Amino acid sequence: MFSITLALFVAGLFGVLILFSKQLERIVQDNIRIQVYLKQDLSDSARLKVRKQIESGDYLNREIEQPVHFISKDEAAKKFILETGEDFYKFMGENPIHDSFVIAISALYQSPQQLNTIKKILEKIPGVHYVDYNPNLIESMNRNRNILGGILMGSALALFG
Repeated sequence: MFSITLALFVAGLFGVLILFSKQLERIVQDNIRIQVYLKQDLSDSARLKVRKQIESGDYLNREIEQPVHFISKDEAAKKFILETGEDFYKFMGENPIHDSFVIAISALYQSPQQLNTIKKILEKIPGVHYVDYNPNLIESMNRNRNILGGILMGSALALFG
């Protein structure tokens, strides 16, 4: 009786874990971003052209309010100084940070191959300095979820047997 109860408990725990992991996966997917750094001293009209090209992409997560967000180099510098406490103005005399766009990527385009393709497309836009993203985040999350799920399922099967 005890082993059946314990096995059912572990099976229920596995089900709850799957539900929560799906929610967590969705939250992570909604927060996958690509940073597009612009060339220094890009004019406002050139920056607007870059934005329009980015916004025309199918890869944007249009389910959120602002899939393309502009961050000025001054705003990024203030955030960097607040987070690190290091003021690069003191030893460099200027702001080395680039203006950037932060792009929310749709869950349909978050495979490593698709992210790499999007990166290459964005890098070809005139005025773009470079593109940066973390391609291993979802892959790592899925791998960890599958390992934990396998352990719980194996435990439930052992208790049922």
